[in-house]
Amino acid sequence: MSHTNTGEGTLRLLPELKLSTAYQLLRPYFILDEMFDEVTPLFPGATPGATQFLPTRELHPHLLMEKSMVGIPPVKPGDYVFWHCDLVHEVDKFHPGTRDSSVCYNGCVPLCPYNLESLVGMRQSFLDVLPPKDHTNYPHNELERDHADHGARRENILSLPGLRAMGLAPFDANEEGLTLGQRRMRQLANERLGFSKTSEGLAE
Repeated sequence: MSHTNTGEGTLRLLPELKLSTAYQLLRPYFILDEMFDEVTPLFPGATPGATQFLPTRELHPHLLMEKSMVGIPPVKPGDYVFWHCDLVHEVDKFHPGTRDSSVCYNGCVPLCPYNLESLVGMRQSFLDVLPPKDHTNYPHNELERDHADHGARRENILSLPGLRAMGLAPFDANEEGLTLGQRRMRQLANERLGFSKTSEGLAE
């Protein structure tokens, strides 16, 4: 959404998913002097109740984050950056540029029971023009609903896939090529979202 060079308040990644993931999963079993520890109930980088895991240079020294983290190339309005959220990632700590660094994050998630419950809550937050549940603990000095010209309106979603992504239109459980599991999951989603079974394939 803006012209931003590498290192100007943008995304940084550790481009090694397999080894970094293995290291993070095994990290709780070793104390800092690399001795095996199966007793201490700690998961370095995780805060109870925060639902996030944040690797740090101090708690995960073998990741060598001061050297291994790589900034994304320069971007301009309209550019798309695809990356996997399981990669170790961070945002530049400083922004030495002269322009704002603005992005819009589009998360891609599979339709499964856990994400379906998140979709139900997100739809309600959208309709109420309020932050989603996982952002309610952050301070909000100003809310989108405080502005008469806010964009959280159904008419601003211009496509059927967009409406489905927001839980505002039923999924097509009769789409050709679906596996039995995919079909059942779409049926479950339509029921949970309050759409009748007769509407499952009619939104096309």
